Amino acid sequence: MSFRVLTADPPWLFGDKLPGATRGASRQYRCLSLDEIKAFPLPSLLDDAILFMWRVSSMPEEALAVVRAWGFTPKSEIIWEKLTKKGRPWFGMG
Repeated sequence: MSFRVLTADPPWLFGDKLPGATRGASRQYRCLSLDEIKAFPLPSLLDDAILFMWRVSSMPEEALAVVRAWGFTPKSEIIWEKLTKKGRPWFGMG
C-alpha cells in the first residue's frame, strides 16, 4: 500500500537545556540527529504525495534539508497558533 499524505513530527535534537528532571524533549523521548532524521525510513508513498511536517521555529534550514532528503519539494508553510483553553494566545512548550 502506498500513501498520498505523510504527517511527521520528527524527534528534533536541539539545545533545550531546560531546568528540571522532566523538562525538554530529550528527557521525554530519544531525539535524533539531523542525519538520523534525514535517513529515517519512510513508508511507501505515491509520486504525488504531500508532506505535513512539524518543526520548531529555530530550525527552518534543518527542516528544509529533511523535506528534500525525503524526496519532497518545499512549497509552503502553515503556522500553528497555540491558544489556551480560554482562547488566548499561548507561546511556550506544551
